[in-house]
Amino acid sequence: MQFYYGQQMPLRILDEAEFWKHQEEEHTVVIRELVSGLEPAYVEALKKWEEALSATHQQVVRFIILIRREDSHFNEAKRSKWEMNRLNYYYLN
Repeated sequence: MQFYYGQQMPLRILDEAEFWKHQEEEHTVVIRELVSGLEPAYVEALKKWEEALSATHQQVVRFIILIRREDSHFNEAKRSKWEMNRLNYYYLN
């Protein structure tokens, strides 16, 4: 990932997380279907991973929706104030 996304960096990070959690979730299914004779313990472990990755994927999607919704409510003055507060927090802590 490149570092020139500016204010969109949080969305870019979440976009990457959303993509990869979805991929990993699908890959647990692919492994179970392609590997015949997989021991039951591994099948169950892959099912649990599928559930955990799905939950993570859905949480990332909710974060993206929240950020996009909040972003549409900010006007430029609020955005500038928010950025200044964020920068002050970053540099002072």
